[in-house]
Amino acid sequence: MLAAYDVADPPLWGKGPVQVKLAVRFNNILHVDGQSGLYQTDMNLRCFWTDDRLSWIPSTWGNMHQVVFSSADEKAELIWRPDVSFL
Repeated sequence: MLAAYDVADPPLWGKGPVQVKLAVRFNNILHVDGQSGLYQTDMNLRCFWTDDRLSWIPSTWGNMHQVVFSSADEKAELIWRPDVSFL
């Protein structure tokens, strides 16, 4: 499935920007420094986007409708992911 997939290219390479939606869930405020105005939090960040290069016809893949990547796959960086920064 990933044989012709280029992880270095964004999903819409040469066609426009990729719309990425974010969901942030703050779990806890860990530390606040009133003097410097800095704080530390524990949070979860989820990113959502569509990459049509990862679509398939289920009947050609044994009626598989969903793929779940393992943590090892995540570390291997098999699919394109958006760059996310906090300023």
